[in-house]
Amino acid sequence: MLDATSFEPARAKGEATMSAMSISQKFVMTGNAFIPVDAQTKKVLSLLQDNKPIPRVEGHDGLPKMRARKEPVFPSALVGKIDHGAAVVEFYIDTDGTALLPRAVSASAEEFGYAAVQAVSQWKFERPLKGGRPVLVRAQVPIKFKLN
Repeated sequence: MLDATSFEPARAKGEATMSAMSISQKFVMTGNAFIPVDAQTKKVLSLLQDNKPIPRVEGHDGLPKMRARKEPVFPSALVGKIDHGAAVVEFYIDTDGTALLPRAVSASAEEFGYAAVQAVSQWKFERPLKGGRPVLVRAQVPIKFKLN
């Protein structure tokens, strides 16, 4: 997670200084994983637990356009070991266009899967539509990594 995170330094009298920070997040256990809790995520989990199908993004009123994309970060643990890799991430796009519950379907190395999931979790899209109405959809995206 830290590979994909940047921070502004704490400042004291205009100078960068050491600082401690903490982040609090609530999670819920589902299957064998802990995930962040919010209303949209709970809705998707409920549908999945009830074995209700969530349609693929293809076949609706066109593919939703990307509004905000965080680029995946090459995993620092692999620098000097390999210079490229790939992952496929499956996720859901809710009726507001937020990417939810991303998971690596495949990855050439576990670190690439994790880095891809971290990026996709921050993506935002235009609302997916069917018949002009917002709908929840399932999507998959391949992500390639190359170290410059």
